[in-house]
Amino acid sequence: EDKIRYVGTGYNLNGRFFRHGKGRLYFEDGSLEYEGDFFHDAVSGRGTCYWESGSVMYEGEWKDGQWFGQGRNYWEDGTLRIEGSFAAGLLHGRGRFYKQSGKLYAEGTFKNAKANGEVRQYDEESGLLYYEGNYVDDCAHGHGRLYQANGKLEYEGEVKYSELTGYGRSYSEDGELLHEGRFLKGNPIKTPTEKNDEKVFGLQ
Repeated sequence: EDKIRYVGTGYNLNGRFFRHGKGRLYFEDGSLEYEGDFFHDAVSGRGTCYWESGSVMYEGEWKDGQWFGQGRNYWEDGTLRIEGSFAAGLLHGRGRFYKQSGKLYAEGTFKNAKANGEVRQYDEESGLLYYEGNYVDDCAHGHGRLYQANGKLEYEGEVKYSELTGYGRSYSEDGELLHEGRFLKGNPIKTPTEKNDEKVFGLQ
C-alpha cells in the first residue's frame, strides 16, 4: 500500500494515471505532504511541502521532485532556515542561512550549499557582522575582513584556507592600527624594530 495518496488533476495513458496540473500528496496518516504543481507525474513548478507535524518545510519552485529555483526552507518549528536560489535540493546561487533562533548566520553566494564567492558571516549571539570576504568551498580564501565583538574592524587583508595568512592590517578595539604587513596563520610577522605583539587573530 502506498504511503502517500494523491488528489488532483491528471491524465490516463496506456492504463497508467499521470499526475499533471494542480494536486496534493498526503502522508499515510492523512496529513498533507505536498500541494502545488505537477508536470507529467513529477513534482515540478511551484509548490509547498510539509513536515509530518504539519508545519511548512519548503515553499517555492520545484523541478522533477527537487527544490529547484527560488524558494524558502523552514525549521520544523516554522522558523526560516534558508532562502534563496536552489538546485537539486541544495542552496545554489544567492542565498541566506538562518539559525533556529531566527538570527541571520550567513548570506552571499553558494554552490551546492557551500559558500563560494562573496559571503558575509554573522555572530551567532550578537547578530553583528563577524566576517566578510571571498570563500572557496566553505573556506575563507582571498581578501577578507574580520570584525571584533564591538563591530569594529579587527583585520583586513589576505586569507588562505580560513587562516589569516598574507598581507594585511590588524587593529585594536579602539581602531588603532596594530600591524601592517605580513601575517602567518594569524600571527603578525614582525620586523626587528617592531614591538612584539602576541595577539593572534583567526576565524571561528
